[in-house]
Amino acid sequence: MSRIADIPRREPGNVPADIIQNLTDLLRTPRGTQTLRPAQAAALWESYQVGGLFANILVGGGKTHISALLPIVLGAERPMLLVPGKLVRKTRRHFAEIAKHFRVPSFYRIESYNKLSTRGNADMLERYRPDLIVADEAHKLKRIGKSSCARRVARYMREHPETRFCAMSGSFYKQSILDFAHMLRWSLRDRAPIPTSDDRLAFLAACVDLRTDERPSLDEYRDICYDYGPAAAEGVQGARAAFQARLRDTEGVIVSEKNYLGSTLIIRPRVLPTPKDLETHFENLRQEWIAPDEWDLADARFGVWAVARELALGFYNRHDPRPPEDWRKARRAWCKFVRLVLERSEVFDSELQVWDACQSGQIDAPVWQDWNSIKHTFAPTTVAEWLSDHAIKAAEAWGRSNRGGIVWVEHRAFGERLHDRTGWGYYREEGLEIETGEYVEDAAPTDTIVVSLKANSEGRNLQYTRSKNLYTLPPNGNQDWEQSLGRTHRDGQRAGEVQADYFVACWEHAKAIAQALSEAESDCELFGREQKLQIADLTLPDLRTKTCQGYAWERTATLRE
Repeated sequence: MSRIADIPRREPGNVPADIIQNLTDLLRTPRGTQTLRPAQAAALWESYQVGGLFANILVGGGKTHISALLPIVLGAERPMLLVPGKLVRKTRRHFAEIAKHFRVPSFYRIESYNKLSTRGNADMLERYRPDLIVADEAHKLKRIGKSSCARRVARYMREHPETRFCAMSGSFYKQSILDFAHMLRWSLRDRAPIPTSDDRLAFLAACVDLRTDERPSLDEYRDICYDYGPAAAEGVQGARAAFQARLRDTEGVIVSEKNYLGSTLIIRPRVLPTPKDLETHFENLRQEWIAPDEWDLADARFGVWAVARELALGFYNRHDPRPPEDWRKARRAWCKFVRLVLERSEVFDSELQVWDACQSGQIDAPVWQDWNSIKHTFAPTTVAEWLSDHAIKAAEAWGRSNRGGIVWVEHRAFGERLHDRTGWGYYREEGLEIETGEYVEDAAPTDTIVVSLKANSEGRNLQYTRSKNLYTLPPNGNQDWEQSLGRTHRDGQRAGEVQADYFVACWEHAKAIAQALSEAESDCELFGREQKLQIADLTLPDLRTKTCQGYAWERTATLRE
């Protein structure tokens, strides 16, 4: 661990004005008029100094300019930029604008994480052999164990260690430092302020993470965190503070200092009472784990949670066509078995864990063998079945009283129904309206619009025309809140107040915002910058109301937590 203590620390203070001006002059075109922001200049300057970059830059903090200029600063010959698929067109448009002011290389290859994930592009990195990989929205690479894209980048970096790597995101952290530790290593190599051993790294994660089943003893804290400073031995809070200080003082690590404060951010719940005709469905869902179409759900953690969030908005996804009876019986038996295991177990908390235990022989279950033998003979497809328009009507009423607002939707069925009922533009993939193909940034500022959260929570600049938001389904993670709120609460916003209302129509909706706030607080402890949920005037829903109560679901929810 002495290696970590010996890593040079950055000199305190901001980037000198002469460096900002010199970099601007070096990178600007003859007719360019723009000047680099301090955070942009710091990122480019330090990437040149250490040969890589790990930048936790807030939403709207200028990451596009940094990504456009990194190949010039690092002298790359075959640079590749990775962005989410929904942002490829937008990035090319922005690069064309930036090129009017700065020297953006014409040989820059822009690819999407989505494309790299496909079977036909498994060898894309090897075919192109980039000498620089710039990952924008780099949190897309956090799951090496589950993401084919992340595994391919990891394999390439392992086999070509000379490749420079630059990671940028406004939300690296979700639950563990393991979300981003591998990217810190790729970016800074032996300058990365984390252990080189995976075992030691996992031990460090146990000291500082948001959710950990077993934390080390105090002596073990001292052992693993010694070189992070004396405060690291004072338990989890001290360990996080010491880790944050060491991380932020490391050259090549850029953490922008403030969230956007030009406008106040007000976040309020709008509680939707459950209609009488949905109460029976909720009782069956919570008590028996059965969907409204009598479909058996295997677990509460994923199955019941997902259906409840839909049902509270007035619909659910049913299977069409119905599965064969022998397939359905085998699945029903398997779901019943899983439910019993989860209710009695202190080890398992999801269907997947029970499946893995059966597959490995840890659990001897003939019911698993029956289900495994028939599972792949039928592939379920679903269609939306509507039971109530109470949430649709509430969203319509909000949109008509908040003209020019954004109605954020997570479910396509909800977005399409609201679009059909109101005629408001519905913007999905790549920020395009489903009928006209218009970009969401070009929508008339007086028109209320319906916007897919999944497709547009990143990379859209909506602050110039909009300041009012409605979340029809509150995101259950801080990353989604931070990114989507940053579409309107960012530099360029002229309104004095940015409004974000969110529907609460069931216990799961209330739980989601509380979970996201907890993640935001932990992110702040690690990186030292408040998240939007923290700087906002935020009101949480009253959990004592009937809408926010879990009914019989609380019996299993308490066990899971």
